[in-house]
Amino acid sequence: MNGNILEKIKDKILDNKDEILETIERGKEYIVAEMDSEKVLGDIVDQANSIYETQICNLLNEKELERLLKIDQAIKRIEEGVYGICVICGREIEEKRLLAIPETNKCVVCKSTEETRKL
Repeated sequence: MNGNILEKIKDKILDNKDEILETIERGKEYIVAEMDSEKVLGDIVDQANSIYETQICNLLNEKELERLLKIDQAIKRIEEGVYGICVICGREIEEKRLLAIPETNKCVVCKSTEETRKL
């Protein structure tokens, strides 16, 4: 893979990581604020809405944490010199795919096969 392209992808991966960390931090701040606001007794509907919003925030944070793990794995693959190689078949992952989804570790064919099996 071209060194310039790899550097561009690595920058994109690091930017994505920063965005996710910021999203998680905002989620934590929101939950803390909600918990503080619950100290002031509201009616049952307000409390139910607050619990629901907190649960949604937790689900979003779980998804972000999963993506963060994939990003860290991509950074490790770059450092090891194996970035852009499909972990399933061992072939090179298309450059277009890596630019679109830089944390991916599977080529289109293997990912498609994986998704089909889930159905």
